[in-house]
Amino acid sequence: MVCGANKAYNLGITREDQKMAASLGGGMAVRGTCGAMIGAVMILGRIFAIEKAHKCPHLKDIVKDYIDYFDKQLCSRECYELRAMHKNDCNMIIAETAKMLDEVITKYSN
Repeated sequence: MVCGANKAYNLGITREDQKMAASLGGGMAVRGTCGAMIGAVMILGRIFAIEKAHKCPHLKDIVKDYIDYFDKQLCSRECYELRAMHKNDCNMIIAETAKMLDEVITKYSN
């Protein structure tokens, strides 16, 4: 998610810094919260944070909007539930996560 979004939005995140997201796969390796969703939230912070998180109150609203949208579209945030509902098709989940991320970025960029 982070690598793809970096390319799509020309964020300038170095390959070395992209490694921070490497441990998110597989629900952080314990089938917990979806790593693609967490990566998308990281990208929202990169795009919309002005300085520090507590100095941009709008960021919380953007993240909440994204997570609510994710929940509505995919019916869960948990890796094990998402994989069960979507026949272990992580590529589809990642694609949907990226599509939702793009929609939220577009919504708040205007």
